[in-house]
Amino acid sequence: LQADLRRSDARRVQAEAATQSARDDAARAAEAARAEQARLGEEIAGLELRLHQLERQVAESHGYYQRDTTDLARQRDIALAQRDEAQQLLDHLRASLAWRLTSMPRRLARSLRLRGQALAFHARHLLSLTERGLASLRSRGVAGTLRRMRER
Repeated sequence: LQADLRRSDARRVQAEAATQSARDDAARAAEAARAEQARLGEEIAGLELRLHQLERQVAESHGYYQRDTTDLARQRDIALAQRDEAQQLLDHLRASLAWRLTSMPRRLARSLRLRGQALAFHARHLLSLTERGLASLRSRGVAGTLRRMRER
């Protein structure tokens, strides 16, 4: 009986030690969980602050976008109004008696101007051909120049 009592005491002591060890492990795990919870709480608070800052920046950027869009629309409307006004003025001018009476002299002046420009072009072209011909005669002679002209 004494031996059973000692074994029973030994098992009880072992069970108490195991229970105490399990309690210590549970206390350490609970402390680690509380520390992790505190760290995650701080991280969440930081992320919420960053989210608030980003939402404020988005709202500010949207305000700039709205303002710029409004300004561009206003500038477009002004440009269209100016274009329409200029077109009306031009239509009015073209419908006037003075414009119709001066159409013949304007056509004559344009024709003379275009003919003068064409004449100047042809004169420059003829001068260029003459200079090229003389340069060819100087470098190739008459026979070489004639041979070159036949090749082309």
